[in-house]
Amino acid sequence: MKLSDYGLDSLYVLAVAAELEDHLDISLDPTVMWDNPTIDAISEALVVELAVQNA
Repeated sequence: MKLSDYGLDSLYVLAVAAELEDHLDISLDPTVMWDNPTIDAISEALVVELAVQNA
């Protein structure tokens, strides 16, 4: 399912990105949510971003 199928609009996506930044203590480009339109894709992108920022 795509994020839009869950009813996420652009404002909510920004809020989710901000929450992820706070919880994971990383910096995210908000477009990561639109570039990866499924939960699985976002999860994979977050794993990569965590590895890069914690290296």
